[in-house]
Amino acid sequence: MRIIQSINSRFRFAFICLVFAILTFSASAQEMGKMANDTSFQPKHKEMLMAVPMPFFTHMGMPQHVRHYSLRFATLLTQSEGRSFIDFDFQVETGLSKNIGLLVRLDNYKSEIMFNYAILHSKNKMSSLSPLIEFEIPRHEAVKLQAGFSSTLSNSQIAFHQVIHYGLQEKNFEGSLALVYKFSKRFSLITEFLGEKKQKEMFNASLIMGIKYQVNNHFLIALGAQLPVTKNHDFTSQYILQKDLEIGN
Repeated sequence: MRIIQSINSRFRFAFICLVFAILTFSASAQEMGKMANDTSFQPKHKEMLMAVPMPFFTHMGMPQHVRHYSLRFATLLTQSEGRSFIDFDFQVETGLSKNIGLLVRLDNYKSEIMFNYAILHSKNKMSSLSPLIEFEIPRHEAVKLQAGFSSTLSNSQIAFHQVIHYGLQEKNFEGSLALVYKFSKRFSLITEFLGEKKQKEMFNASLIMGIKYQVNNHFLIALGAQLPVTKNHDFTSQYILQKDLEIGN
């Protein structure tokens, strides 16, 4: 019975996020129609081949192009206190307008809906600075509001991403740093640092090392390992299998 309730709870969160994303996307339909005719913001086929892949979990500082969807689905083998169990993490990012992005994320414990706005960006749209606001929906808890900013600095071979969130209710900080190096046409190395500081608790941080393989223009597959680097931690190790799918213009 508890398993059924857990599954139903996850589907409720997924349904909430899906409906919210559809409503938001519909509300921006007029803006998207304008952007669809603006070829200066539509990535070219050759540019997709040259693009540096996204990290495992860190958000990008630059919103995606309108009508382009970036999906990441990760299966995580988590080990903690001698027990092993499977976690999942699903993310989808898209652009609502020229400078506004939407991210929806689901995992075993919560759902997230995030909007970011690129206030500064390079001429080629590969580097940017974006304030963000996030609605976090934990299982069996009230919605939590977070604010922060993300940034990206990249070229055709290497990308650095940074994100920091501040929880307005819990007064906690969450952040991540990611470095992605595309060392060949299809292979990229990823280093990612994730941390959180809660009130009255020690800093909690972990490090991810992994590699991504670009199967074709639209599909990538990645393997990684995540290990804690602080005494305060939620697990002893995680092994990650992630699939990336790029859809649209």
